[in-house]
Amino acid sequence: MEDERLPDVVTTRHDLNLILRGNQLAITDDAVAGRLSVFDTLEDSIEHLEAKADHIRSGHTAPTTIWITAPGENTDVIHQTIDYWTGLDLIALLRGHWPHGPNRRPHLAHWPTTITHAFSPQPPQDAFSALQSPG
Repeated sequence: MEDERLPDVVTTRHDLNLILRGNQLAITDDAVAGRLSVFDTLEDSIEHLEAKADHIRSGHTAPTTIWITAPGENTDVIHQTIDYWTGLDLIALLRGHWPHGPNRRPHLAHWPTTITHAFSPQPPQDAFSALQSPG
């Protein structure tokens, strides 16, 4: 990413649990305040994203926003939210099928990993440490 600031991450509790594979982290809300927004429902996360987009359009600055979600049966509303962010700095990381075709946002960042090109994520606690606000 070109932006030097740490990104803001938006997701649901369910999607975060999928990412962490059931691991519990010893973090406090203060540890990631302003960097990680975890919502109970997809609807809540979308309302947050729409309000944030409006805030940016009104002239406020914000770092890149990363939205982690699993489309499931909600691809249309997710597609609308991504379109709402057109021209703004949103990276949508989707887990699951995307029926809107390769010529519609979102675009794949790279080809999916294969057995010969394994993906090794950093430990969850290290990832959360990177999200912590400085100071």
